[in-house]
Amino acid sequence: MYQVFVYKPRKVLYGNKCASDYTQARGFEYVPVISDPTKHRNPLGVFFHNLWAKTAITFRCGLFWSVRTRRHIQQCRKSSGDFVGQIPAATDSLLFAQNP
Repeated sequence: MYQVFVYKPRKVLYGNKCASDYTQARGFEYVPVISDPTKHRNPLGVFFHNLWAKTAITFRCGLFWSVRTRRHIQQCRKSSGDFVGQIPAATDSLLFAQNP
């Protein structure tokens, strides 16, 4: 299984079962990069690791795998209601409406 390091895990819905099942079925997973002083991750090393992993995923899943994955993650976000700190537009008016 290929691992793609991400600096912003909110874009990939890290921890959402629907999104993680989809990426695992495709043969890869997103791993958040956490700044930890005990683990020395070189940003250049992360870049080349992601370059290799994304190239391998392209051969395995097709040319537009990232577009399909983003689209499916958006569907998972809507179906599960997992907006990771974002307030959806439909409930925005409900939250700030004044009660009579």
